[in-house]
Amino acid sequence: MNISKSWYIKQNSMIFIVVTFICFVSLPQLSLATNELFSVNLEILPVLKINQDEILSFSINPEEMIKAETLTETGGIASKPKHTFTIEPDQQGAARLSINGEKNTLIRAIVVETEVSLFNANGGHNVKINQFKLGGGLGHDGQGVISSSKTSISTSIGATAEFTDTPADGQYSGSLTLRVLYN
Repeated sequence: MNISKSWYIKQNSMIFIVVTFICFVSLPQLSLATNELFSVNLEILPVLKINQDEILSFSINPEEMIKAETLTETGGIASKPKHTFTIEPDQQGAARLSINGEKNTLIRAIVVETEVSLFNANGGHNVKINQFKLGGGLGHDGQGVISSSKTSISTSIGATAEFTDTPADGQYSGSLTLRVLYN
């Protein structure tokens, strides 16, 4: 037999012995693994439904506009007067909505828009509505619980109307989005 063949066979034999040893040493560790079955449960809650009972409504007369007028200064120069009217969630004029869903569940509601501009039918001056506040059955953070005795919760939404020019008489309208989610 040739020396190089002998060396090659010894080398391969050593590799085989080392690999076999590693397999036998690690085999008991593999047997320590275990499997366990577990259960899965899925509950699909009913779709939340929102019904608007009363719209958010500002009724402003000219005397109130004069009382609400404040001058603002920018760099020492007086700018146009700013009119601000606020309706709190517990006051007349606040929007009233009922939210229907699964009993005994936590929900969270938000007004999606941070501000909306209202225009009259003639496209006249715009009025900005912002600073939305939630109330009624929901906390100011928008969270509430549909109780175990009912399938609905009532909420109210207040806001602030702002404008810098005296708007034209008439009806102003726009729309907002109330988003309600199971929490």
